Amino acid sequence: MPVTLRHLRQRQHRRSELSLYRPLSRPVIFIYDGYEDGIGFTRRAMEVLPDWQGAMRHLLQECPCEDGCPSCVQDPQCGSANGPLDKPGAIFLLEELWKLE
Repeated sequence: MPVTLRHLRQRQHRRSELSLYRPLSRPVIFIYDGYEDGIGFTRRAMEVLPDWQGAMRHLLQECPCEDGCPSCVQDPQCGSANGPLDKPGAIFLLEELWKLE
């Protein structure tokens, strides 16, 4: 059975466990609180995830740029000068993540 975002939110993971968790041969994204036992950030993130999905899709589709810009995918503080960031890649990842849900 594939592990989805819904499965992950049902279990509390400690940061030290994340490198040991290999449920699939596919990449996995973990969202976690940086404090012992958490402060609710992750729980709230999972509650608003469907809203984030819609907002991300809208932002990417409506941005007039072709490859990515500071308004849609680029980070002004990126240590790699935004080299690995691109709009088509962001759209692909977003679509793949939501296929798992």
